[in-house]
Amino acid sequence: MTLCQFESKIAVGCGICWGVNAMPKHLGGVIALYEGSQETADEVLVAKARSGCDDSLTALIARYLPLISTKARGYGYSFLEKDDLVQEGMIALLKAIRSFAQEKGTSFSAFAAICIDNSIKSAVRSAGRLKHMPLNNYVPLYSDDISNQFTENFSAHSAGSPEALVIKKEEYALIKRNTATLLSGFEREILMLYLNGCTYEQMAAQLSVTVKSVDNALQRVRRKFCLVMH
Repeated sequence: MTLCQFESKIAVGCGICWGVNAMPKHLGGVIALYEGSQETADEVLVAKARSGCDDSLTALIARYLPLISTKARGYGYSFLEKDDLVQEGMIALLKAIRSFAQEKGTSFSAFAAICIDNSIKSAVRSAGRLKHMPLNNYVPLYSDDISNQFTENFSAHSAGSPEALVIKKEEYALIKRNTATLLSGFEREILMLYLNGCTYEQMAAQLSVTVKSVDNALQRVRRKFCLVMH
């Protein structure tokens, strides 16, 4: 199994957080965690997520989910459902977390936005009977200015209006609650190895399992991600 085939299998859910015992019992604790993450640069969260910090990964996905959702619903002439495009965007975000190189001088927000946009456009281009038509036949319902505004807002960690901040806090809390027990320990290990750049075969070797077992686990993760998105 090639790395490309491996990446096509993985579509991991919104803000994976498996530390059930560490999860705050009340919304206030989750809100405090959310507010703390808002003060943390994306690049710091990326480094922590690669090191296995569940909360940092949760914060990144919660931070970029609006951008992914906006881009996904922006293509009104594709043969893909919005949920399919959101999955493509989530895959792209995880790839961005895995492959981001800060030393190249690009901000993570700009890098992630490009990865997400390219992935969704590629999925649209490949979809249905129009897969051989030029991409400009698919007209986004939302302009790049709107997507750029999302990116800028998330990059600056702007609190916005009190109402918007409350919505963000509630969304973050929902992500935490819905995913706290979603993945098994084995599935979590798969994700952590993926974020650390392991190939399909390397994951199987490191976990002392067959490649087929890894493949099956990744398909389960994809299905569970679909549940989270609904």
